[in-house]
Amino acid sequence: METKRSGWPWWWFLAGVVILIVIIQLGSNFIASESSYPPDSASIRWNDDYQAGLEQAKDQDKLLLLDFSAPWCPACQQMKKTTYHDPEVIKVSEKFIPVHIDVDKNSQLADKYKVRYIPTYAIVKPDESLVDSFFGLLFTARIHR
Repeated sequence: METKRSGWPWWWFLAGVVILIVIIQLGSNFIASESSYPPDSASIRWNDDYQAGLEQAKDQDKLLLLDFSAPWCPACQQMKKTTYHDPEVIKVSEKFIPVHIDVDKNSQLADKYKVRYIPTYAIVKPDESLVDSFFGLLFTARIHR
């Protein structure tokens, strides 16, 4: 006796996954090719050491701007090529102590600040309390406040 499964055939699911992978790949290729700034132009000076950033924030009485990203993230790489070179963004970043956090190398910090998507940005007080967090490609309007 044959039993019949209800629902969509498994190949619909597989086709959907393949289409999603193609769309992501095409999008990442487009994002990776776009850059309006030369690689050697001025950029945000990110600190890669969270503890050193905290000390610097205490010494200078500034907030930290944490950038949670990863080398495999197309949007994160796009930000490195474009947004971080924008003179307005650089100017705004000077109000903060910018700290880059690689989520693959520092998952504890990503967990601490409840990072679920990347790129995620967190504005943090020197006592490590969270002021605000947000994610996505464009963050300038959020940190201008």
